[in-house]
Formats: sequence, C-alpha cells, structure tokens
Amino acid sequence: MQLARPVSSASLGDQRMTGITVDVLDRIHRLLRLSRHVPWDLWELDLLVRTTHLGGGAVNGPALVALRDAAQLQGRLNVPAETLATWFGDLPRQGRPDPADPARAAMSAYAALFANPAVLNPPDPAFATPGGGAITADHHPALLAALSVTESELTALLAKVGATFDIAHLSGLVRWATLARGLGMRAGELLALATLVESVVEDPFASPRRCWNSSTSATSSTPPESRPPNSTRCCTPGRTRRICPATTPPPTPRAPCGKACAPPPRIPAPGRPSATSPPPSGCQPSTPRCCWPELR
Repeated sequence: MQLARPVSSASLGDQRMTGITVDVLDRIHRLLRLSRHVPWDLWELDLLVRTTHLGGGAVNGPALVALRDAAQLQGRLNVPAETLATWFGDLPRQGRPDPADPARAAMSAYAALFANPAVLNPPDPAFATPGGGAITADHHPALLAALSVTESELTALLAKVGATFDIAHLSGLVRWATLARGLGMRAGELLALATLVESVVEDPFASPRRCWNSSTSATSSTPPESRPPNSTRCCTPGRTRRICPATTPPPTPRAPCGKACAPPPRIPAPGRPSATSPPPSGCQPSTPRCCWPELR
C-alpha cells in the first residue's frame, strides 16, 4: 500500500492510495485492534506476526494462540521481541523504522551481531551477504564474538545446526545461543539437555509452547495452564517451590525463626478457638492454624 501521485503534478488532490483491497484493510484492522492488548510496540507486533512459526503473516486463531504463548515465554525469560522472532523464524534483517523518517531504521538484529564494530572490529565482510557454501575457520572469530560461546561450544552448535553459511543456519546458531543465555546455561549444557528430552520435545523452536516445554525441562517449572486441577504451591523453607496436588499433605508450618510451629493446645484457653472450631473470618480452610493470629 503506497501513497502516490503523478510526477507531473504537485497537487495534493491528485494523490491516491494504491494497493488498497478488502483483505489489506481487514489485516490493518486486526493488527491495530490486537496492538491494544499485547505487551509489544506496533513494529514488534508486526515483526512477530510475520514470523514463520508465530503468525506466518496472518492474524487468525492459531496466530493468537502462538502470540499468547510467545508473550508468556518472553515474560519468563525476559528476552526482546527480536529474539522471539529469531527463535521462531529467521534472524531479522530489518531494524525498527524511524517514526520521523520511514526511510531510516535502527540497526537490525542481524547487523547488531555480525556487522557491528562493537562486537568485532572490523566486522567480517563475508557476513554482509552470506550466500551459501560452508562455514570455514575464517568465519569462526565473527561467530565466537556474536554468539559469546567458546570454540568447543561453537563446534557443538555447528554439529547440531549444520555448517552451511546462509541466513537459515546462522539463525539456528543464534537461536540456541540466545536460548541458553535466557535460561542462564552454557550452550553446551543446553545441547546436552536437548538430547535428553529429544523424545519429548524434538524441536523446541517449532512453536512457543514447545520452547516453553523445553525451558521448563531445564528449570523444573510448570506453566499455569499445565498445573493439575485444585493444585497449590508448596513453600517449605529450604526446598524448591513446586506444584503439589491438593491431596498432598501440606508442609509442616514453620515460624520465622525456622523452627516447626507447635501444634495447637488440646485444651483451648478461654476465648480462644479449639482445634475443631471453624477458622476465623478471612482464613481459608487449608490455611495452617499456626498462621492464625489467635494461635501465634
């Protein structure tokens, strides 16, 4: 869609919008309405909608589910939208457009890694237009600097992704390196974990939900949608927070000093509730009695 007018005329009245169709207007309408309910700027939402395994260029039901999962994953791992686009598509080669001048744009995610003097000075000119062939030892300095990995980790990444010198394989290298960084792991540790869970999560970058499952395998967490019905969080001091079914006995309540709370007295003092009396107003039936103000 473009705004155009004849070259021979300077009249604004001769300007016409070209490329407008019902389908284009429908997509604009959907994108604008969706932008009011997502945690991204409009340019970030547009980037994610165009990403292969998120929106695929459409704003429909499957795209909304994928974007919801992507937002949940971003909130968990605290990564930018361009990293999400790299995980579920190719590394973005177009930066954020300047609102004041649409002809200008910020440095793209690809350029920030492979054409940035702050990463490698001078940048390797071969990465300006990666046109296939094999990744050779001459490319390793730029890859080591961009991915922030060791030589042994780069060798393992190349064995996992492939050593073809093109955008698809460079994006694959960046995916694994940035996911490892988001999980607080070394790339070699993540690759070893991926091998262990390969029968369950074959490709963590096929969808945000699979990536979530892969990340929870690394951190032993469970998304809210996957918790068992009627489950509660156990917060026993000295143990990792975990999801416990409602049938699991609650952990032993502990006082701030770390010692176990004494059970309530068998013979209640005057004016104090007995062990069989109903809980005070505001307490849940599952609340340990040692947390009641009357029994502290």
